[in-house]
Amino acid sequence: MDMRHRHAWAALLILFLTAGCAAGTTGVPKRDAATARAMTADAEQLLERHLAARGGDELRRLIRRAEGMLLIPSAGEFGFLVTLGGGSGVLLANTDDGWTGPVFMGRGALGWGWQAGGYSQSGIVLFMHEKDVRYVLETGFIFQGQARLVVFSADEEYGRSPEFRNEGDVYFIVSRTGLFAGVSIDTGGYSNRPGLNAAFTGVAGGDPETVLYKAKARPEAAARLRGLIGNAALFGAPEKEKDGTEAPSQ
Repeated sequence: MDMRHRHAWAALLILFLTAGCAAGTTGVPKRDAATARAMTADAEQLLERHLAARGGDELRRLIRRAEGMLLIPSAGEFGFLVTLGGGSGVLLANTDDGWTGPVFMGRGALGWGWQAGGYSQSGIVLFMHEKDVRYVLETGFIFQGQARLVVFSADEEYGRSPEFRNEGDVYFIVSRTGLFAGVSIDTGGYSNRPGLNAAFTGVAGGDPETVLYKAKARPEAAARLRGLIGNAALFGAPEKEKDGTEAPSQ
């Protein structure tokens, strides 16, 4: 490898490491809280768009069953030979006491392969089991190897059979723009942002599992986001007849 190639690889590595650092915290609580509020607002807008889209009713049915939700307002990758990527996520959990959170995550990715171009995507990940919510918090990966992943395009109405729609453990509703040619292997994942969690929720240390499952924090600044989720989950819920029995759901 000649010196020019070495410099190119070094520059790419520096960019990747810089992107990873950007997913951390500033160490300034007011600034971290402002960042968290902005991410929450982006997540609200994302959820509203998906609920208003053609597949909104199917999304509501999935939310009603979900144990957790990861909202990804923006993520993207670009590169040639080496792929650099980044993004952020806003995660909430559905507990025995209702929806809690959010907590915040950052994404850094480094891929290898013959490729050229770029893309950006946003999406919603719905977890049907608490263990899968905890898995992404503990490992940074969206789903476990044995989990059944179902992917829908937000540009299509979720026109699949009921059996297909109901068979997943993790659902990913994605909207993607741009072009990325070739094959790449994504080695990246999501990382927790405890500084943002602490500044936004008031839970000391900002450990995400503590925020969601022990403290069951519901910061007022995210009340609208939780309200959107809660209202969506009411879609198709059984109604009570006069005799107390449940009427058929939608």
